[in-house]
Amino acid sequence: MELRDLAKVTASARSAGLLSKGPAAGAGADVSEEDDPNVALASVRISLERILRGFARSRDIDVERQGLGQMINVLAQKEALPPATVATLRDMVPILNRAVHGERVDPGATEWARTTGAWLLAGLVHDVGMAMPGRNEKSRA
Repeated sequence: MELRDLAKVTASARSAGLLSKGPAAGAGADVSEEDDPNVALASVRISLERILRGFARSRDIDVERQGLGQMINVLAQKEALPPATVATLRDMVPILNRAVHGERVDPGATEWARTTGAWLLAGLVHDVGMAMPGRNEKSRA
């Protein structure tokens, strides 16, 4: 996976307004401090899934047995998320999944995860009005 793949996600997130607010103090995603880019992107994926699962629960939308891609589809069908946000998430998931499954990832992805990835997740949290899940929060994922 190359950095240009992440650049597309960044552009999509910017268009969706997810990067316009900037990260609020204390609202950073639980992104790994590990230098391994696969681990850093996996931590973005885990945070994303926790945020969306919590959001769905708060709206009484059942996504408990859904994977991340399916969860996004359900939220899109219920019109629970803006279409531009859905498009950004759909751009992100395949990239994050490839990293989770061990595909070679550009080392620059670590910095992307810690900066743009965390900022994007904070923007999503702001847009959906959810608290950022912490590392110690138990997930039913």
